[in-house]
Amino acid sequence: MFIYFNFVYSSFIHEQLSRPSIMRAMSNHEAKLNQFLNLFLKSTQSHGIILHIYRDSHDPITWIGAAGNLDVATPYFLTSVAKLHITAITLKLRVQGKLDLDWKIHPFLPEEWTHELHIWKKRDYSREIRIRHLLSHSSGLPDYFDFKQNSGLSLLDELKNGRDKSWTINDILQWVKKMEPKFAPGSKNKAYYADTNFQLLVFVLEKIAGKPIEPLTQNLHDKVLGVSERYLYTDPMDRTPSIFYSEEKPLLIPKAMCAFGPDGGMVGTAKSSMVFLKAFFHAQLFPKEYLPEIQQWKSLGNGHFYGLGISKFQTSGIKGFLKPAPYLIGHAGMSGSFAFYMPEKHLFFTGTINQLKGSSLLIQLIQKAAMIFDQ
Repeated sequence: MFIYFNFVYSSFIHEQLSRPSIMRAMSNHEAKLNQFLNLFLKSTQSHGIILHIYRDSHDPITWIGAAGNLDVATPYFLTSVAKLHITAITLKLRVQGKLDLDWKIHPFLPEEWTHELHIWKKRDYSREIRIRHLLSHSSGLPDYFDFKQNSGLSLLDELKNGRDKSWTINDILQWVKKMEPKFAPGSKNKAYYADTNFQLLVFVLEKIAGKPIEPLTQNLHDKVLGVSERYLYTDPMDRTPSIFYSEEKPLLIPKAMCAFGPDGGMVGTAKSSMVFLKAFFHAQLFPKEYLPEIQQWKSLGNGHFYGLGISKFQTSGIKGFLKPAPYLIGHAGMSGSFAFYMPEKHLFFTGTINQLKGSSLLIQLIQKAAMIFDQ
């Protein structure tokens, strides 16, 4: 049974509450954000939203709100937001001298995994795929989510319809080998977003580090940042994370969420994600010099770009009428989760819309919320 609440819960904190002008600005923003979040929930017919905002400036402001059937402390599935954790681990192992982004991946994987993995135009590129290609979605490998199952539907469509199922990395590779690659690995200016890449990357990193990704994440991120809410979902009986929706249908797919592994099966809160996101872009988890390198973008189409383990959303605006909205860098997930930084306004955003509606709705949420800080 799902109960809907038509109010917004929020918290607004400022480091310098003693200054009257700041308190007035804080209260003004809080009231507008509360109203906005409730209106957005109703206008988009969403079930629940969590939005956490941090303004990084000489007067830093933190606000967190929730509407609908979620509250600010509700744990949710990070889905592909977890790719930021995997990216940070990759860069940490790099600075420790344990890997090079240009290393080929086949020495770290079982031979049967990479055998005829990537056949493009009758040439076998399977042994040419590098760590960099996986991290930047430039391997040309197809997305296993698109593979047609016995039902005739793709795996993604089956999940959208609420069909819960489990799979293994061997299943993923079997599907991928039956699909056509998109291009040769490392093709100039080409990228194709495929979760296959990070599924393989996880196993490469685990082989290099000599331990699973989850304890690596705990040691390199959670303990360092003092985060306790994030964890890897491994028990299909665990009902801690909120259930997300496909339109009006609640999706209870615990077997699938376990099958995603570290690439999509992490659980967290808006607050724990905010702590991590700030540390990521403040270069507390890897050298600051890496930040420009991971922001070398390739277009995925429709204003979506991908760098090294992070994505960018940039709207073009209408020539002569509207200027482009400030771009966002970070990551979004299929469940409606998000973790983005807006450099132009020094704003960080984490949370979830808890819907499988693609990225456009959550980008709209973030951009409209950011406009409140201009008022």
